[in-house]
Amino acid sequence: MNDQISDSNSKPFPVTTRQSARVINGDHTEVLVLGFIDKILVIISQYGSIGSLIYATLEKSPAPLALSPTTASTPLLGIYPTLYQLYVNEIAQLIRNENQGEQRGVVVGLALKERAENEGTLGNTEVFENAMEMIKECKVW
Repeated sequence: MNDQISDSNSKPFPVTTRQSARVINGDHTEVLVLGFIDKILVIISQYGSIGSLIYATLEKSPAPLALSPTTASTPLLGIYPTLYQLYVNEIAQLIRNENQGEQRGVVVGLALKERAENEGTLGNTEVFENAMEMIKECKVW
C-alpha cells in the first residue's frame, strides 16, 4: 500500500528554506533561513535550539535627511541583551539592503554561547561576521 499522496495540480510548498553551518571559535554554528509569504525567519544557533525570538520591521525614518530606515524590534521569547539587538538590527538592514523592495517582517531566533572574559569582544566579532556571511549565503529574499 502506498501512503504517499500525489496531486499533479498541487503547488510546491510555499516556504523557501536555506541553511548553512560552520565551526566558529570552536563552536558548531548553524544558520537557518526560511522565507514565508509574509515573514522571513532567521535562526542562528550554537546550541541546536531556537533560543530567543525577536520580531523586527524596518520603518522609514521620520527625519527627512535620514539615510537608512530604522529598525523596530519586539522581543517575543527569551532574553534580549544588547548583543542580540545588534544582530537583529543588522539582519533586518542586511535584508533591506540586498532587496530594497522587501516588505516582510523578520523573526530572528538567536541561541549564541557567551564568550569567556579572556576572549573579549574579538570572539563576538568573529561570530557576528561569520553569521552575517552565512545569512547572505542563505538568501531567500
